[in-house]
Amino acid sequence: MRRLVPRAYRDVLTVRGFRRFIVGTGLSFVGDAMANVAVPWLALELATDGSKALAVTLAAIAFTLPGALVGLLFPRAADRIGTRRLILMDSGIRGVVLAVVPVLAWTGHLGLASYVTLLAASSIFHGWGAGGRMTLIATLIDEPRRMAANALVFGQSHLAFVVGPVLAGLLIAEVGAPAVIGLDALSFAALFLAAATVAAHPLPRMRTVLGTRPAGVRGVVRHPQMAGLFALTLLFYLLYGPTEVAVPLQVRQHLHGGAALFGVLGTAFGLGAILGSLVAGAVAKLKLWPTALGIVAGWGAAVVVLGATSGPVVAISAMAAGGLIFAPYPAIVTTLLQATTDPAELAGVTSAWASLVVATVPLGIALGGPLVGVLGPRAVLLLSGGSTLLLALVGSVLTGLPALWRREHSDRAAAPPAARA
Repeated sequence: MRRLVPRAYRDVLTVRGFRRFIVGTGLSFVGDAMANVAVPWLALELATDGSKALAVTLAAIAFTLPGALVGLLFPRAADRIGTRRLILMDSGIRGVVLAVVPVLAWTGHLGLASYVTLLAASSIFHGWGAGGRMTLIATLIDEPRRMAANALVFGQSHLAFVVGPVLAGLLIAEVGAPAVIGLDALSFAALFLAAATVAAHPLPRMRTVLGTRPAGVRGVVRHPQMAGLFALTLLFYLLYGPTEVAVPLQVRQHLHGGAALFGVLGTAFGLGAILGSLVAGAVAKLKLWPTALGIVAGWGAAVVVLGATSGPVVAISAMAAGGLIFAPYPAIVTTLLQATTDPAELAGVTSAWASLVVATVPLGIALGGPLVGVLGPRAVLLLSGGSTLLLALVGSVLTGLPALWRREHSDRAAAPPAARA
C-alpha cells in the first residue's frame, strides 16, 4: 500500500505537524464547500418573494468580501500578528460566529439583516487565514518538498468541492440549512485545534530588510517574475469568471440537459482537478513559466471545446480535462510565493494574494452576467476560452523574447570579432 503513494507525498506526510495540519484544513474545506450551498439556500428561506435574488447576492458578498478587503488593505498587520495567530483568529471567529446562525434560526430570532451581518463577521479574517495557511506550510516543509505539500493541500480543496455540495444537498433535505452552517462552524473548530497544536519553526531571513519593500501586493509587483505571474493570474481568473454564468445556460440551451447534467459537469471538473493536483505534486520539479502558461492555454482550449460542442459526452470530457489542467496552478503560485518572499513579509503577501484572487473571480462573474444576456452562453464560452488562449500566447511572447534577446546577445559577445562584424 505504501508503494502506491508517490515518494514526494510520503516525504511530506512524515512531518507530524503537517499531518495534523492537513486534517484540520481538509475538514474546513469540506465545511466551507457545504456552506457554499447552505448559505444561499438559507438566504432564500429568509427572504420575501420579491427580494430573493437580492438576498442571495448579499449573502454571497458578505461571506467573501470583508475578508478579501482586510487581506488586501492590511498586509503589514498580518506580518506583525504572526502565522499561527492568523489561522487561529480566522478559524476561531468563523467557528464561533457561524455557530450563532443555527441557534438564532432554531429559536426563531434569525432575520435576513442579522444573517448577512453574521456572515460578514465570520469572513472578516478569512483572507488572513488563507495567508496564514500558506505561510504555515512554508514553516513546516522545506523548500524542495513544498510543491508536493501545496499540491496536497489544494487537492484537498478540490476534493472538498466535489464531496461538499453533495453532502450539503442531502443534509439540507434532512436537517435544514442552519444545521449545515453549524457543521461548517465545527469544521473550523477542528482547524483551530490543529493550528493551536502545530509547532511552527521560524524561517531563515532573506537578505532584504524588513520595511525596505512595500508589503502585500505592492511588494509582490516589485519582483519582476512575481509581477508577471501576478498579472497573468488576475487576467486568468477574470476570464474564468464568465464561465460560471455561461455553463448552466449552455447545459440548458445547447446541451439539452438539466440539473443532473450540470451536476455531472461539476463532478467531472472536480475529479479532474483532484487528479491534476496529485500528479503535479508528485512531479519532481516543474518549470514555472512554461507550466503556468501551459495551464492557461489548456484551460482556454477546454472552454472553447465546451462552448463549441452540443454533445454531452464531449462537454463532460472537456470539463474533466479542464479540471485536470487547471488544478496545479494555485499550488505553483503558492510555491513561488513561498520561495521568493521574505519570511518576515510572507504572511502579508500571501494574505493579499489570496484576497485578490477571491475578489477577482466574483468580478468576472459579474461581467459574465450581462455578456451572457447579450451574446448568449455559447458565444461567451468561446470568447472566454479564446481570450484565455490569447493570454497564454501573449504571455509566451513576453516571457520568451527577453530570454531570446539575452541568448542572442551572449552569443554575439562570445563570437570572434570577424563573426560579429
